[in-house]
This record gives sequence, C-alpha cells and structure tokens, in this order.
Amino acid sequence: MPTRSLRMTLLATLVIAGGLGGCSSKRDVVVADPACRANPASCIHEGAYDAGEREYAEREAARLNQAARAKLRRG
Repeated sequence: MPTRSLRMTLLATLVIAGGLGGCSSKRDVVVADPACRANPASCIHEGAYDAGEREYAEREAARLNQAARAKLRRG
C-alpha cells in the first residue's frame, strides 16, 4: 500500500494535471481527504521522496492521463 507521502504526491499530480486540462471538470477528480478538498495546496508534499516514489508517481500519473485521454476520445 502506498505511503501517505506517495498518496499526497499522486493527489498533487492529479490536481495539477486537472488544472492543465487533464480533466474536463473538477468533478472528474475524486479527493478522499476532506482537508484536501477544502484546500488542495495543503496536500502537496514538499519533502524528499522515498526510494522509487517519484518514478512510481510519474508512471501512475502517465497511466491516469492516458486513461483520461481514452475516456475523452470515447466520450
């Protein structure tokens, strides 16, 4: 199971991707943590990454972006 910092990194990546047009609306991004829903910037991890964490986050973000593109093409 991903660590809290990894989940926050993934969340930040999704929020940033959504802001860059990766999502058609804010409703497309589901945020489980109520504090992150209220203030997404508070969930951005600014510390050092754990071993392999950055690569995992980048792969996961790429996978999610590809899935979102496929959904838009179908939709």
